[in-house]
Amino acid sequence: MKIRIQVKIIKTGNVFNEEYDIGNNQKPKLFAENLIERFNNTLHPGESPRELVAVEVIEQDFKILTDHYWEKQNSFTVMRGGSNYDVMRCRG
Repeated sequence: MKIRIQVKIIKTGNVFNEEYDIGNNQKPKLFAENLIERFNNTLHPGESPRELVAVEVIEQDFKILTDHYWEKQNSFTVMRGGSNYDVMRCRG
């Protein structure tokens, strides 16, 4: 998924946006909070700490969110009425 974070430079009050691609299994706000915390914990001389203002999901891959684990229920492929198919069941 793609997120946009809004960040404020504490010393100047300037606010800016940054975009990141993160995995769908990651929580956007937690990712952004950790990112800002790491930045603030590794400041170079003269750098100002930053503050997280907002987090927005701008693009999400729903394929991963709706994954199913299918299990074949029949031993052999079923042939009926000119069609071939397998009986499947979702395990979750």
